[in-house]
Amino acid sequence: MLVSFISTAHLRPNPAFARFAQASFGLGRCAQEWAGSSRLRAQNSRVGAVQDGCVSVTCLSPVLENWHPVGLRATTADPLPDLPYYVRRSRMHNIPVYKDITHGNRQMTVIRKVEGDIWALQKDVEEFLSPLLGKTPVTQVNEVTGTLRIKGYFDEELKAWLLEKGF
Repeated sequence: MLVSFISTAHLRPNPAFARFAQASFGLGRCAQEWAGSSRLRAQNSRVGAVQDGCVSVTCLSPVLENWHPVGLRATTADPLPDLPYYVRRSRMHNIPVYKDITHGNRQMTVIRKVEGDIWALQKDVEEFLSPLLGKTPVTQVNEVTGTLRIKGYFDEELKAWLLEKGF
């Protein structure tokens, strides 16, 4: 399935813009031809008014369905996972698992935005990390703020684990 988006620009011809537009927004052929010649003749673009040497360009570019910006993944499960807890995404739609350092050298991993039974999440996290560590990890639960702190850096493992669970 293809999804289209519309980008309108009022810019002077610039090869640096063409490279930026292709890398960032997938404007590809439209931006390359516009930067490479004085006239724009791409199949997926419309040229608007020309004023003071600036060209108004509207580019229609296909974006593939499975393309994701760095760190952004859709939830894998359509219905919510049948668990006693839920981990909400951040406002930028990322999994809220972060590295934290306190007292100069104490390395911690923090899971934020936990709703529901946070103690069940603590038990599941301990079961998940125990084989990796060879022992039960040190954890701290804060019910008021909805956070779970784990001693050590396990952010990548926990993000993958939460994605696998459907969060």
